[in-house]
Amino acid sequence: LHSMSKTLIIPKGKRISFDVESTGLYTHLGDKFYCISFCNEEGETSCVSFNVDPKTRQVTYDSQLDTMREFFEDPTRTKIAHNAQFDVRMVEAAGIKVKGTVVCTMSLIRLLKSSASLALKPFCETYLGIPTDDQSELKKKTMEMRRLGKDKGWKLSNAVEADYWMAGSKFVEPYCIRDSERAMLIYKALRPEVDEKNIQGLWKNELRMWKINRKIEKKGIAIDRDKVLSIKDEMQKTLELFKKKAVKIAGTINFRSSKQLKQVFYEKLNVPIKYYTASGNPSTDYAALREMEHPLAKTILEMRSCEKTIEFMDQYLHFMVEEKNHWVIHPNISQSIPRTGRESIKDPNLQQVSSGENSKKLEVKNEVRAVFVPRKGCSLRSYDWKNIEVFIPAFKSGDSKLLSILKSGGDVHQYTADYLSKKVNQKISRFDAKRIFFGLQYGMGRKKLSKELKIPFQTAEDILFHFYESYPILMAWMEELKGKAVRDGYIKTPYGRIQETEYDFVYKIVNQYVQGTAADILKFSTVRIYNALKNHAAYIVLPIHDELLIEIGKEEDVNTIDDIVVSCMQDNPELKMGKYTIPVSISSIKNNWLNKEKICVR
Repeated sequence: LHSMSKTLIIPKGKRISFDVESTGLYTHLGDKFYCISFCNEEGETSCVSFNVDPKTRQVTYDSQLDTMREFFEDPTRTKIAHNAQFDVRMVEAAGIKVKGTVVCTMSLIRLLKSSASLALKPFCETYLGIPTDDQSELKKKTMEMRRLGKDKGWKLSNAVEADYWMAGSKFVEPYCIRDSERAMLIYKALRPEVDEKNIQGLWKNELRMWKINRKIEKKGIAIDRDKVLSIKDEMQKTLELFKKKAVKIAGTINFRSSKQLKQVFYEKLNVPIKYYTASGNPSTDYAALREMEHPLAKTILEMRSCEKTIEFMDQYLHFMVEEKNHWVIHPNISQSIPRTGRESIKDPNLQQVSSGENSKKLEVKNEVRAVFVPRKGCSLRSYDWKNIEVFIPAFKSGDSKLLSILKSGGDVHQYTADYLSKKVNQKISRFDAKRIFFGLQYGMGRKKLSKELKIPFQTAEDILFHFYESYPILMAWMEELKGKAVRDGYIKTPYGRIQETEYDFVYKIVNQYVQGTAADILKFSTVRIYNALKNHAAYIVLPIHDELLIEIGKEEDVNTIDDIVVSCMQDNPELKMGKYTIPVSISSIKNNWLNKEKICVR
């Protein structure tokens, strides 16, 4: 690349947006940015690109990096970017520290337009009327150069977008500039709405969380590489055994082919059909196989479980890096992708690293947690909000029966199961009662309940009637919330987070309210915990669902850390819970995350 600008002059102003184009997505694999653009609030722009070696994909930087360093390390200038964590990571991989306030426009979108697409170009086209035709010529030129480069031995990427540098600065720089302009326009359009809707406190907390998440990512979580390799090897051997067993029953078929499995189960083995796909065909998914009594179904489930676990191990091996005698994973934490405000974790996807019922649903072995360990000389502690998704609707609705059970330390789902069993003269398990409780939050009706529990329609109707009878205030609150969503097109969490909805999806709004509130509890608590632990050798290494993993140095008193963390987790004035607090379960992780020992519930 030969930059169209010989000298980079970053536009003046207190708030500057920027965008980078890079050779790939992962800095730990050597990917670097080769083009960067800037835009101020007046629309003034600048851009510079650097040479990329076509045979190695290595980027050669020059003295213009010093101009960028002066800007990025100036704490008085606000940096704005779309998917800012990616752009910042790329800039810092070039040896530049990014200081001051960083605004991710994805966070602004999610905060104010919860149902909108987070993709930069589609959002700008829909909400700002900016066309998306600036990529076609760049892509066309890149494809042309990729064909030429293949013959010349250039190192091509699997993704065309990662090879945009091949098109040259004439095509790349205007494209890069356009995206920094888009980021600035989003900021200018949406930032005033934060004040108009009186959610400044929520926005400030999102900004704080952005910085804290980058600290958590940088710290990373330690992983036992030898254990990963051992589990992968064990799963591969086990998989082969199950495959041989399956072949003996079904013959040589593709066990990932739903068409072939359908023929084997429903035509050859005459297994009764209990589940159907959305298109009306007999299903062979996890739910269907789980209900079959035939040994082939159990064998295939074990095969899938082994395959899924091997996939996890491969992800861990791909993303782990060696640091100070430890292997560490630095996951990518996003606070914007789920529309409810929940956080998501990818590279690798640690959201799926669950245990218990979730693991069964995902067909993955519990060993996926066994590889995460404390660093040498440290201990890991797990802090988990207990039944947060029950406490939120209980407190916000003020249902006296629910609050009475929770206050006494009782089990809401077991109480519900016992009550319903007595009323309908049929055994309702705790697990089924839990499905009913959360299913109703997601708009589940009689038909869905009948299908889920495999019970007659009339029985499902009776169960719902008696559930309403048991928790009348809760159900009235849920209906009131739905009515508000129909009238206004949105609802707000106690923290002010806006949850948009359309009429056809109002049935989901209670779940969105609960999940959005839980998201804010986690984020506000995380900020408090981070600040409270600044003078301690204790660090948040992973936030996942309603659980926080904190690594504690050996010089610290774990009881003191427990007191600090639990206090921060239970300080939620926005919920107006009075004397009530959401219980926190504390567990010790001595060897690995799977083998955690529950210490207490506070």
